[in-house]
Amino acid sequence: MTDKPLDSAQAAARLLAALTAPDPLDHDSAAALLPAYVAAERAGVDVDGLPEYADLARHLDQCEDCLTLYSELSADLETMLAAGEPLPAPAPRALATTIRNTESVVLRVFAGLRRRFEAIFAIPQTPQFAALSGGRRAVLLNEQLADVVGEPVVSISVGGSPGARDLLVAVSDEGAPDRWEVQVDLGGTRLQGRTDEQGIARFTGLALDAGDRLAIVVGEADPG
Repeated sequence: MTDKPLDSAQAAARLLAALTAPDPLDHDSAAALLPAYVAAERAGVDVDGLPEYADLARHLDQCEDCLTLYSELSADLETMLAAGEPLPAPAPRALATTIRNTESVVLRVFAGLRRRFEAIFAIPQTPQFAALSGGRRAVLLNEQLADVVGEPVVSISVGGSPGARDLLVAVSDEGAPDRWEVQVDLGGTRLQGRTDEQGIARFTGLALDAGDRLAIVVGEADPG
C-alpha cells in the first residue's frame, strides 16, 4: 500500500474509521482482488486513491490474514523482479482456496510461487484426547493433499499430558526433498519450526486441550 505521511489528526481519524466501519468484503472476495491490487501498486498507481480499491483497503485495515497475504504476494513479486524473471499472469482464483470446511477442521491452500497450506482445528471434546497421558496420540489430520502440487502426505498429531502437549507435524513429499516451514498459532501464541531430515517438525510443552483452536500454516522452506 502506498506510504503517505499523515499528521496526528489524520492518523487518528483513519484509525477510528477502520475500527468502527463495517467490513465490506469477506476474506475470499478480498483475496481475489489482491493480485491486481499489488500489480497496480507495483506499477506506480496510487491504489489508495482509486474507488475500486476502497473496500479492499478498508478490509486490509481490519483483516490480519489478508494483510499477511498482501505482504507475501508483494515480496514474491519483488523477488521475481530482482531476478529479472517475467511476472506471472494473475491467478484465476483467490489466493486462498478453502478445500474443506467442517466442524473439526478447515483446510486452505494458498496460491503463490511456493506451495503453502493451512489447517485450522477445533480440538474435539473426546475421551481419546483426555487419555493422551497414557501414551496415546490424537491424530488431527493424516491424508494426502491432492489439492497441493506434488500431493504431499501430511500427518498432524498431538500427545502428552494436559498443559504439556507435544505436537508433531509431518510432511512426506517423495518428489521434493526440500524441508518445510511450520507456523503454529495457539490462542494468539505463535511458534515457528522447520521439518527435519525425516520430514517432521516437533513442538513441545504446549498448553493445548480439548476445546482449543489450533491453526497450523505449512509452506516450502526457502532453498537458500
